[in-house]
Amino acid sequence: MIFGGEPVDIDAVQRWRAERGRHTEFVNMYGITETTVFATYHRLTESRLTAPAADLGDTIGRPLDGITLRLLDEHGVPGPARNDRRDPHRW
Repeated sequence: MIFGGEPVDIDAVQRWRAERGRHTEFVNMYGITETTVFATYHRLTESRLTAPAADLGDTIGRPLDGITLRLLDEHGVPGPARNDRRDPHRW
């Protein structure tokens, strides 16, 4: 299942999986309006889907092939990519 446009409601995904099983993969996609398509992806792993929602934080994922990702703060200043060592796909 591919999500895009809004933050993933992990509680809703957990309820869906409780009712329908754990066979479906979940991927969060992100792409600002100007890209007109997705620019990043983040596969929601079992550990991410079973973690408390408060522990998940916001994740836009990794850039798709051919996409350069620059993270800017509220002033437009480039910031470092924050890679969570527990989850190499978490930026």
